[in-house]
Amino acid sequence: MQYNKIRLERHGAVALLTLDNPAQMNAVDQQMGPQLAHALQSVAADGDLRALVLTGAGDVFCAGGNLRRAMQALAAGLTAGAGHVFLAYTAWVHQAVHLLLTMPQVVVAAVNGPTAGAGLAWLLASDLAVADENARIRPGFLGVGLTPAGGVTHLLPQALGPGRATQALMQNQDIDPRHAVALGLLNAVSPPGQALDMAMAMARQAAAGSAAALARTKALLGHQRRQGLLAHMEQERQATATAADGPDFRRLVAKFFHKQPASIGE
Repeated sequence: MQYNKIRLERHGAVALLTLDNPAQMNAVDQQMGPQLAHALQSVAADGDLRALVLTGAGDVFCAGGNLRRAMQALAAGLTAGAGHVFLAYTAWVHQAVHLLLTMPQVVVAAVNGPTAGAGLAWLLASDLAVADENARIRPGFLGVGLTPAGGVTHLLPQALGPGRATQALMQNQDIDPRHAVALGLLNAVSPPGQALDMAMAMARQAAAGSAAALARTKALLGHQRRQGLLAHMEQERQATATAADGPDFRRLVAKFFHKQPASIGE
């Protein structure tokens, strides 16, 4: 498969996967989704790779789903809402989450900038994570009238505890990177511009050991996180589609773009 929305590079036993659509804030859509899934499958099947670093191009990690395309679908007026758009998006997001959790390689997220929605899902599905001290981590879903997807309502309570996860999601709160370390959501915070370097160092350290023992350790550590996740994500997917067909999504996503610079997502 030809990649034009992501980049996949090898650095010895470490793969570096970069979400590469900064003009649309590295948001997932029907173009990026298949490429991301294909790249993750190829990494998972490569016995010579022991770790994967996931990051974003430019100064953003991932802004979630491509809201601009959802707005275009609404403007076209071919359907009553944008539920069909998010059914397609979330299918790829959920496949990526499953691959990140089940691949034998250690996954290190390098959160180099703002992240929301699917970006938060991929952060939660990583084994280790480092964020730039200036990165903004926000759930984002309820801010545009959507329900969380990508396993976030399954994985975030495990990471933060039910109370903190509920507050973060329902109040759409930013999670400060340093506070995220204290809560256990992140492993480290980097100085500005150094998240990728720190993540690569963490990945190389993990890759230095036994590949078989590393894979078994990951499988054991992730057993509880994976329990019931696929069925839960399908419930999230259907709830998101229903929300995207509702009037609140149309109103709130229009409000969201009204506040953004005109170039974002175009």
